[in-house]
Amino acid sequence: MISIIVPVYNIEQYIEECVESVLAQDYQDYELILVDDGSIDTSGTICDRLQAKDRRIYVLHKVNGGLSSARNAGLDISNGEYVFFLDGDDRIPSDCLSNMLMAIEKSNSDLCVGDYIRFDTKDVDAHTNIDWNGIRLLEGRQIPDIYLNYGGYFVVAWNKLYRKKIFDNLCYNEGKVHEDEFLAHKIWKKCARICCIDNIVYHYRYTQNSIMNSKLTIKRLDSIEAYCDRIKSFRKDGHDLAAQNVEYLLWQDVRLKYFRVDSQENKKRMFELHKMIRKNWKYLMKNVKFTYKEKIAISIFCVNSTLYQRMWG
Repeated sequence: MISIIVPVYNIEQYIEECVESVLAQDYQDYELILVDDGSIDTSGTICDRLQAKDRRIYVLHKVNGGLSSARNAGLDISNGEYVFFLDGDDRIPSDCLSNMLMAIEKSNSDLCVGDYIRFDTKDVDAHTNIDWNGIRLLEGRQIPDIYLNYGGYFVVAWNKLYRKKIFDNLCYNEGKVHEDEFLAHKIWKKCARICCIDNIVYHYRYTQNSIMNSKLTIKRLDSIEAYCDRIKSFRKDGHDLAAQNVEYLLWQDVRLKYFRVDSQENKKRMFELHKMIRKNWKYLMKNVKFTYKEKIAISIFCVNSTLYQRMWG
């Protein structure tokens, strides 16, 4: 059985469409767990009405705790051998579960990753353009190193079917934004084999009020902490190429976000993040992805972030 966990928070205009996409699956052995995370619109009421529609739907109402808290709550009560995360404003095609289950069982994998498309956007780059056909298997050192070419594809919680045992002693970091970034590498480390399929398994709704498009606040800098944690993990396990790739993403995150939040209002947090980056300085200097000019900029930032801002602002 597959446990489908759907966090729900103030998405009254989308949740029914999401649930209908699950009910339309050609694979029917699932439980659908709707976690109402303290919604203040009619989302909770809609969930209760949908529960009465199908015995496989279970609704959990809880105090608002954020996306990570909702996913963890769903995991705690799930009964399936497999887990699939679906955000409440997205949807899945009718053959999503059957394609992923067939692939994960046929390959004896711990995790199946599928392709996705974005909708409600005019962006021409609304597809991930995965460049393999059929099933691709990743084992051992291939798993983190594939991050070099397909980072976000492997990081997000959705577009994946997990064996539930992967989450033994694992949970999403509550209170963090970019929670997927904190957990992804810990999940990979528990996988002996991952299968990747080119089937479209997920339809991601592009909205202006999504986390990625929301106002930049200090919480958006959680991604810097997540990158530092992943670099440390990759270095410890000897995955130097993957670590270098994350180092490059780390610096782009710093360059684009760090000076756009109120440093005075968040002085302590900014100091902690700056300290994390300084700890990675020697690795950044050895990283061949950076130009000589970029290494000078990084060095100045590590020594004096105010001076860096004046020079590169």
